[in-house]
Amino acid sequence: MISAICGTLSIPLLFLLARRFTDSGTSLCAALLLAISQIAVYFSQEARPYVQTQFLSLLTALAWFSFLRKPTFWRSVAIAAASCALLYTHYYGSGTLLALGVYWLELIG
Repeated sequence: MISAICGTLSIPLLFLLARRFTDSGTSLCAALLLAISQIAVYFSQEARPYVQTQFLSLLTALAWFSFLRKPTFWRSVAIAAASCALLYTHYYGSGTLLALGVYWLELIG
């Protein structure tokens, strides 16, 4: 049940994340590809936390880019909460945090 909810909510999150980098047509295409992906549908039907990790990775990335656009206290709290939930869900979530940190280093460097 939770996997199906997280899988369904990942589709608009991917659209919003892709919208930060591309136009709306490309973002819609990315969301559509996730919606019809066989592996995404398969993992949305399992009890394993892979889709929850995907959902929390997208949520963390959205919070991160929102914070980079306009830093506020509540956006930093959102990053911390999503990151903690991501790391408690699966240790592969550290890859998402590492990638966001590398992106940030490229911005300031």
